[in-house]
Amino acid sequence: MNGQSATDRFKNRKRPTVNRQVDEVSVAIQESATVPQKQGGRGVESSSSSSLQSLEILKAQLEALPKTASNFQLRFTEETKTEIQGLARDEKLTPETLLEGIWAVVKDDPIVMRRALEQAKGNLISRKKAATLKNTITRIENALNT
Repeated sequence: MNGQSATDRFKNRKRPTVNRQVDEVSVAIQESATVPQKQGGRGVESSSSSSLQSLEILKAQLEALPKTASNFQLRFTEETKTEIQGLARDEKLTPETLLEGIWAVVKDDPIVMRRALEQAKGNLISRKKAATLKNTITRIENALNT
């Protein structure tokens, strides 16, 4: 190759740039620090109440966003999985958000939904046949090994 060890190639690989994210906590703390503080030792109360207000605003913003469900495992054919992952990577999305977007479009179009359901029913028939074949093969192998 080019004379570099695997470690050197790993260290010198081209890495994608990552955009800096806004740190909501530090923004809230900075905002609370800019609140005029009262005299007589009550500045801490003012700062902490401002932080509490910022916290409540952030919680309200979070509540307004859609909730994400966890543990929703999906199984795909190897080809479909590779295609979904590739498109998601190219578009700088996660596979989950890509599929959410696709679902949002498909569910509102009855013609596309009908085509998707027809495809899904065909896939189901194939998967059932594969499961039956796997089961039969396992049973025959087990019978031959006894």
